Amino acid sequence: MTSQGDEYAFLWDGSEEGWTVVRTRVGPGAIYNTTTHRVLVIENDHAAERTIRLMSENGCPVLGSLPQAPPPTDHT
Repeated sequence: MTSQGDEYAFLWDGSEEGWTVVRTRVGPGAIYNTTTHRVLVIENDHAAERTIRLMSENGCPVLGSLPQAPPPTDHT
């Protein structure tokens, strides 16, 4: 595996929980964390496609759409 793949290995190696691929109408998909409800943007298209492929090959879940985030909690 190249260093490019290793840079994003945390997405599939289990060191950070919740990373998934969400299918999109355009492109290879989006990288989304179901725990933090945040999207990871990789600006280099080739790196993004490769990372999403590696995530799929390493068993990361692939979702058909973004899951609904929980409602905000009132801390007052």
